[in-house]
Amino acid sequence: MLNEVYQLSEALKRAGITVAARSTVFKSNRKQAGLRLWIDDAAHIQKIDVMDEEKVGTLCRYEHSNGFSFPTMNIGPLRKPDKSQLGELKKTLKKQDTPQDEKIAAFLNLVEQAPTAFSQRGFSYLTEKLTVIPKNTEPFWTNLSKYEAEYQAIEAVIRALIKRHWEGEAFLAHLEAELVDTIRNQALEDISMAGVLVSLFFDGGCPILWEWSLLKQEPYEYPVTSIKVRDFLNRKLLAHKKRGQPDGVDALTGKEAVVTQRYPVVNLPILGRTILFSSPKGTYCQDRYGLSEGHLFPVDKDKSEDLQNALYFIAKNDRQGKTWNSIPHETGKSADVVVAYVESSNIDTTSLAEMFSQPVDKKGLFEESVKAVIDQLKQFSGRHPHAQLRLFVISKPDRRHSQVLYHAHLRVGDFTECVKNWQKACRNTPPFSLLIPKKKGAGATPEEPKALFPGQALKAFNTLFLRDGTQATSVNTCRLAQIYSLFFIKDKAEGFSNDHADGKDHAEYLLSKALRQWWPLLAHVGLYRHSGRETKINIVNKVFSLQAAALLGMLLYQLKQTNELYMNDTAYNLGRLLAWADKLHELYCIKVRGGSLPNNLIGSALLNSAASHPGSALGRLCERIAPYTGWAKTYKGDDQGLVKDCFNKLTSTREKIDRQHLKQRFTEISKAELLLGYLSNLYPKKDTNPSNS
Repeated sequence: MLNEVYQLSEALKRAGITVAARSTVFKSNRKQAGLRLWIDDAAHIQKIDVMDEEKVGTLCRYEHSNGFSFPTMNIGPLRKPDKSQLGELKKTLKKQDTPQDEKIAAFLNLVEQAPTAFSQRGFSYLTEKLTVIPKNTEPFWTNLSKYEAEYQAIEAVIRALIKRHWEGEAFLAHLEAELVDTIRNQALEDISMAGVLVSLFFDGGCPILWEWSLLKQEPYEYPVTSIKVRDFLNRKLLAHKKRGQPDGVDALTGKEAVVTQRYPVVNLPILGRTILFSSPKGTYCQDRYGLSEGHLFPVDKDKSEDLQNALYFIAKNDRQGKTWNSIPHETGKSADVVVAYVESSNIDTTSLAEMFSQPVDKKGLFEESVKAVIDQLKQFSGRHPHAQLRLFVISKPDRRHSQVLYHAHLRVGDFTECVKNWQKACRNTPPFSLLIPKKKGAGATPEEPKALFPGQALKAFNTLFLRDGTQATSVNTCRLAQIYSLFFIKDKAEGFSNDHADGKDHAEYLLSKALRQWWPLLAHVGLYRHSGRETKINIVNKVFSLQAAALLGMLLYQLKQTNELYMNDTAYNLGRLLAWADKLHELYCIKVRGGSLPNNLIGSALLNSAASHPGSALGRLCERIAPYTGWAKTYKGDDQGLVKDCFNKLTSTREKIDRQHLKQRFTEISKAELLLGYLSNLYPKKDTNPSNS
């Protein structure tokens, strides 16, 4: 991952983009609700309130080592209750009709009954946190100048903690007493307060944030838990950064430098705590040779800070969709982060990362997102014809390690051609539409298959349907690299870094898997469409069916099967024949059987057989459909025109089928054509109800 982030850092410098520096020992807080402790000059707690997860997440902490941090630190759980008792308490607190007195009594009763979670070693560890860290941080922000008077609250907190010199056991007793008073006075009406207190006392602990209770109004002082103080602490830490003599060679540049022994940890959105390069000393197979941390891949200390700052800059929350976005992990159980940018450009101009992942707005469409991006990239590539677009995907296989799952770079002009080709490939479908309401309670309108975001395609290929499409489950069929290998194909491929030109193998593999995974759903949707029961199809399944049709069309396009060609093939027309057979069977049931429809119609019952033994399936269809065609020839009554038209379409479609092609088993391509033929609209949009004349 270091190479990709290094290229990002250098690209930002070449583009003249100033990146805010952050000390490598100043870490972002995790987004978790916490308690703010307001202390006085004796370090006694005067007030306790809750800070929600968003506010806690905007602040940072100086981290001396793992677990030793300031002015945010993690504490808890304080007590170790029985699981059943904790479960009962949570139920009691959630019940809205439970009186507050009962909730308070239940909470305090569990506090008294549950034993302390701290051993003697735990008390000693907490003592170190409360004494070593404030003393260690004193040089960074004490003795403030007259120009820094607004930040005296942080100095006051440090001095109070140093002067008090809390022992761990004494501090916990003081904290618990204040918390109990808070519970009794404020009750548990505040749901957020109740949740944080449960976490702190019994369930994993929570962050606590120090605050100064004697804030001056004149002259004004910034609270410790404010953005102003956060930025001030970062500047102080950067000002006290020490530099030594070169002690190694930077592996990225080959120059002598002061090399780092530990790599920065970046708190990325979605992924959380992300180590740029992890090779801890505890790994025996590397540690025995002295190849751990910076000894394995030494990097200039200043350069490692540049890498950290570049990642923080590119992954800011307000740049989601532009330079970074989430994308489903291949296993479907988590998410990864896509980073995308164009070298030598203003990175905030386009929603580039969204195009490589999934819509930031769940209702966003690929065509709408891509139009503005392509227009801007065309203007840029005209001025910079050789500009490179870079993309990499960061994943976390476990808590301690991070890796680049995929990376690529290509010319901006080639990228625009790839996007156009992807859109064209996803439109490689026969006429097919489903009625989908745009809003809840609104009328349904016909929707056709559209181009998908790569993240949507990945999720679809990793979905398996069972039991006529009524049950869906996640599978690990498709890798992200396979999706991108198809996304980065253009009609005349050239200038690609990752040999994207040949996606045939991936297309064949995915087509085979997709047919097996989606067949139950698509066959069920086709049956319900042709039997007048489309309104009974689940909306989610309708949306997925449109996506599946687009992806099947895309795979056929990559295998050189355009809809102009395959819609004349025998397999496609056999699918159409089965659909017309369903329609005729439905009309017969309505007119003769009083509308009583069987679970399977004549065409749908033979669809699976047609995929494996097409010749045999056609023969059985001709035998079974004879009574219905005989009825259609002689029928006179309501909807006579509709019945006659259905019979004529059935006959004309049968004449298009070359029986010689049915003697062999269908290939995967032919099976896809068969399924698309069965799904396709029976009538053009303007001819949905043929007249009776």
